[in-house]
Amino acid sequence: MLGFAPPTVYEASKCFFSYGRLSHLDPQQLPTAWEAKGKPWSSLLLDGFVDLTMPQDQCEAIQGKLVGKVLAPEFCRVTMTLLQILQGDFFTEYIKIGNIVMLSRGLTDLDNVFALTDGRLIMFLDKETYERAGLVGKPHGAKGNRGLRPRWVVEFDLRSPSMLHGRPGFDRLMYACKNTLTEPFTWLFCNVSDKSESRLCKYACMPLFST
Repeated sequence: MLGFAPPTVYEASKCFFSYGRLSHLDPQQLPTAWEAKGKPWSSLLLDGFVDLTMPQDQCEAIQGKLVGKVLAPEFCRVTMTLLQILQGDFFTEYIKIGNIVMLSRGLTDLDNVFALTDGRLIMFLDKETYERAGLVGKPHGAKGNRGLRPRWVVEFDLRSPSMLHGRPGFDRLMYACKNTLTEPFTWLFCNVSDKSESRLCKYACMPLFST
């Protein structure tokens, strides 16, 4: 038997999978049982990946139909401060109303890294920055190991009704952006709210994007 370390609160999440085998399908007599029982695999939470096993001669044809219809997302590079993201038309149009994905450059276990997805702002901060910002967060990463500096993660739901100017929680975040989190960051930006708008996201914010 192999020895395994005891589980901790910092243990990576587990991965579950299901598998099955389909019987031969006759194109002239398609199954109809799903009409009464529901669509196939409707009871599974397919929030990840699905692997299909098929003959090699059919792989290219099926792959072209499945992948060919999916439009590749368009990404832009933008240089902004966190304060610029949380104010003005950018905050209203892209975060409150729209749906964007942004990720700042860096490593979450070494640098101060910021991520924005589905209106949720996630900040990975070192201990010094976390204490200076005065925000409420929780420890992140390995704890108690030598050579690793303590890290903290802070999260905000920017689509919450309380995330408005004049509210204590939002004003505390704005204060931290004005006094501590003032450094401009290079972000990876993608507008996922609308595919047609995704092609124009670079031009809508042209003054903000670096070349």
